[in-house]
Amino acid sequence: MKRLTFVLSILIISLNIQSQSKAEPKNNLNKTLEQLQIVFPNLQYWGADNNVVRYKYEDNMLFELKNNRVISEFMTIEGEGNYPYDWYTTMTNAFYKTNYTHILKGDNGNTFIYSYFSIYISYSSRNNTASIMYDLLPKYK
Repeated sequence: MKRLTFVLSILIISLNIQSQSKAEPKNNLNKTLEQLQIVFPNLQYWGADNNVVRYKYEDNMLFELKNNRVISEFMTIEGEGNYPYDWYTTMTNAFYKTNYTHILKGDNGNTFIYSYFSIYISYSSRNNTASIMYDLLPKYK
């Protein structure tokens, strides 16, 4: 079941990016906790500090909320063989086709800047994992 949920979430992200070519990718930023719980019914409280509340979905997704609004979402991608690297490459190539305003390139990942949020996508060959983080830009938090 976890694998099916994981595959579906990857497919949804991928389709959102592809359907939004030359537009900004869809995301969960600014959604309320109630809106998140509709999409992620097994959301679990994960802790709080400095007015930020964290919720976890299964073992690979984390949401941060401030004033009952999502300010950040994070997902890790694990798998055997080349799956994490292939996912990272496919997603990065898809983001290149979106309407980002700036890109910061790094050795292990890239940050795409949009109108009110950023996306950091990375790959670790050491752990054979990929990750993606959507984060509101500071002035929108």
